[in-house]
Amino acid sequence: MHKFVEKTQSSSQVIYSFRFYFLQGTPVVVTCLQLHRRAEKVATLILEKGKRNVGDHVALVYPPSIDLVAAFYGCLYVGCVPIIIRPPHPHNLATTLPTLKMIVEASNSTCILTTTAIIKSLRSKVCVLHLC
Repeated sequence: MHKFVEKTQSSSQVIYSFRFYFLQGTPVVVTCLQLHRRAEKVATLILEKGKRNVGDHVALVYPPSIDLVAAFYGCLYVGCVPIIIRPPHPHNLATTLPTLKMIVEASNSTCILTTTAIIKSLRSKVCVLHLC
């Protein structure tokens, strides 16, 4: 059985860490402080660049990853409602992209957070689709 939460003692402090298992199979281990700092960065981004208000819905388009977990908590930190959406499949954008758009519209999301890799993939694929 896998341990999902570990407790270690370093000098005078107790450190809790989380072990996340995603599709890659290799566990990702982060401490509470590391996860907190990542979530704070997302929260700051939402407030400063996104100018969102408490109660706004924010679409999170991420593959299963620590980035998704940090974005989820970042939304909660600033009082936004996280809407988790599976990224569109890069080889089947014709059907998965409209589904993503429908979910964003139906959830009344006021902004979308995602990774740079997904943005690059969508830009290149969408351009190719429009050229055909």
